[in-house]
Amino acid sequence: MLPGAPCWGGTRCCRISTRCSTEVTQSARLSRGLSSLTMAIFCPAAKINSQEYRIGQKKTNYQKNALAFPEDPNTYSIDEQFLWGPSLMFSPALYPNQTEVNVYIPAGVWYDVDRGTAYSATSGRYQAFPATFNVVNTLIRGGSIVPGHKPALTTTESRQNPFVLLVAPDRKGTARGHLFWDDGDSINTIEDDKYNIYEFLLVKDLLIISRTKRGNADNVTLGRVRVFGVSTGPTNVSLEGRSVKFDYNETTEVLTLLDLDQPMDEDFAVTWT
Repeated sequence: MLPGAPCWGGTRCCRISTRCSTEVTQSARLSRGLSSLTMAIFCPAAKINSQEYRIGQKKTNYQKNALAFPEDPNTYSIDEQFLWGPSLMFSPALYPNQTEVNVYIPAGVWYDVDRGTAYSATSGRYQAFPATFNVVNTLIRGGSIVPGHKPALTTTESRQNPFVLLVAPDRKGTARGHLFWDDGDSINTIEDDKYNIYEFLLVKDLLIISRTKRGNADNVTLGRVRVFGVSTGPTNVSLEGRSVKFDYNETTEVLTLLDLDQPMDEDFAVTWT
């Protein structure tokens, strides 16, 4: 192999080339990091597609900031960050040796999905974020609740994992979201009315989960909830009267509800005090 040549020969080639071994290790690390976006993307994509179908519109899952915030002229020239649905904003590093990403954050409340940091402003502003190797800078919009899964190797396997909710309160401490859920394989589940709709509502320290449409018999469970912007750490978290294990980070003000293992076939509520 020529010095500095890329490796195309798999494991045998990598035994020869230290550089190749490093590249493979980095690629694996990158894949593991980016695969976590499955949790943030898969369910919103299904939700967006179902919404647009039912109202007879055809739209992509992603959109430029200018389309989401037409009243903000600062977004018109931005082409290196985008929104996935109404709630998630991605700002990837696009250049070699890039060390930071200068992200434009529109007016409102936003939370860093990975770091938990809150950003709030009455008008849009720029904020520098590190350009780390295996993390795409992702913000969730205040007022949103985004469902997802722990990622697996396939979509089928991911669907077997309990749900995770990312809860991002607005300035009033409220947030909403919903989930469209069918069997993941059948055609025409909307026409055949074979799907479920789950509604999520946060009002300060009360989170309500409701199944408002019943058409799919899949057993769905909630495993974990991550709530951003909780200024005071709770001493107790309960789900329909039973105590719930939780973790609270005073620095980031993120409350994480753990090991819920709660079936979502019936309505229930979670509170913390």
